[in-house]
Amino acid sequence: MKRWGWLAGAVLAVGFACGSRGAEDGQERFFRAYSIGFADLELAETVARTLIGHGGAVILDRGERRLLVHATESEHRRLAEALAATDRRPRNIRLDVEWDEVASERERGIAVGAAGSDGRAAVGFTVRNRETRERAQTRQTLVVADGREAMLRVGEEVPWLEWIEDWGRRVGASEARVQWQEVGAFLAVEATLVGEGPWVRIRLTPELIGRVEGRPYRRRFAQASTELMARAGETVPLAGLAQHGDFYARFLVGRDGRGAQRTLTLSLTPTVLETEPPAGAPAEPERR
Repeated sequence: MKRWGWLAGAVLAVGFACGSRGAEDGQERFFRAYSIGFADLELAETVARTLIGHGGAVILDRGERRLLVHATESEHRRLAEALAATDRRPRNIRLDVEWDEVASERERGIAVGAAGSDGRAAVGFTVRNRETRERAQTRQTLVVADGREAMLRVGEEVPWLEWIEDWGRRVGASEARVQWQEVGAFLAVEATLVGEGPWVRIRLTPELIGRVEGRPYRRRFAQASTELMARAGETVPLAGLAQHGDFYARFLVGRDGRGAQRTLTLSLTPTVLETEPPAGAPAEPERR
């Protein structure tokens, strides 16, 4: 409902500007059925009840996604215009997310040598300090409804968990430390189409999700949210999310199954997907 709030105000303002005062003298009332189409049911009902004057009637038929309205010709005309403004076809947005992963694994140890070839006893020590780095690219694909969000997994483990929780307390994102039994790092990705496109507003919010005392638990860091604008079909690198660089330098780190640390950078490519109209929805109001 949140994306319809501004639209409801605008629609009702238009209705009042058109002179919604109640039934006009001398006009006969009659029933007309309005298909809701893509509009929000509760929003459509609110608009209708506001625009229809005293003596009229509005019945919400949820099963058929329509309004049955008893009103005058003038009220029907204003209602049809208002509902047309709310019946915006929703669209899905596909987000292709490319991860550039650098995995590093450090090996430390001491090697002990054996006796020499001449039979004399000898012991040798060698200090071994070696770091192995591997680089890989992976891709995840998310499909999210316009104005909604989906979850993007960052890592199954959180190496900088203590630092992240301390940061959360400093900025007011959390009050007390919890004892995580298991925890993973995620990004909540909200995608909203700007007008009819092609620009897409993308909002990223880091979140920890796991279990505390045996129950599901999640902690969102809204203070570290970041937004970017991307044109449909174009790839946008996030460039380390410099707005909260210290935080993301530790949040975008994970460990794989071998215990190797993975540092992540990512880029996003949005694609707008069209949505087909509901099957069997009438194109025009039915007069009764």
